[in-house]
Amino acid sequence: NNMRTNRDKLLDTIEETLASMQDLPRNHGRKMREALATVTALRRSVDALDPDYTTLLAGPPIARTGKTPTPDDTAQREAAAKARQRLARAEGAILSSVNTLADDHRKKVESVARNLERNAQLLLKYTVIAGGMALLAGLLIPVWVSVMLRPLARLREGAVRVPGGERSLRILEHGPVEVQDVAREFNVMTRAIE
Repeated sequence: NNMRTNRDKLLDTIEETLASMQDLPRNHGRKMREALATVTALRRSVDALDPDYTTLLAGPPIARTGKTPTPDDTAQREAAAKARQRLARAEGAILSSVNTLADDHRKKVESVARNLERNAQLLLKYTVIAGGMALLAGLLIPVWVSVMLRPLARLREGAVRVPGGERSLRILEHGPVEVQDVAREFNVMTRAIE
């Protein structure tokens, strides 16, 4: 009786846990609902055993008293023995179903854990790559800006030096096309001033 009470409490706990997990995303919620249906079917199987437990518990105790059993005792013992055989088969089938359910869920949990670990590793890898790219961009952007602004600095320097009297100054025509055009025009202007 105590074993049945513990089993019923365990089934209650499993049902409550599975019922609380029905709002899981996508496939996981469906799988939990399927598991809940399996546990509910197990519960019905266990409940169907109640008449056999009642018959077994109603039988006379098996004792060697030396007394000749009455026909009523013999019939009750035979009914109890048959109930015990049915219970043994049914409990074995239920135990097999519970073990299968437990193995299936263990495999699913292991699979989900492996996926989580793999995703965590991928996320770490992508984070390191993204951080490296950001660091590289942070290092290259100042260099790029410096290279791009150098021709403009030469133009500015020339614009300051020509009014100061250096009319023969020429600017190198390097850099982006627009800067080359401005440098060329600057050089044409200084030739015209000479």
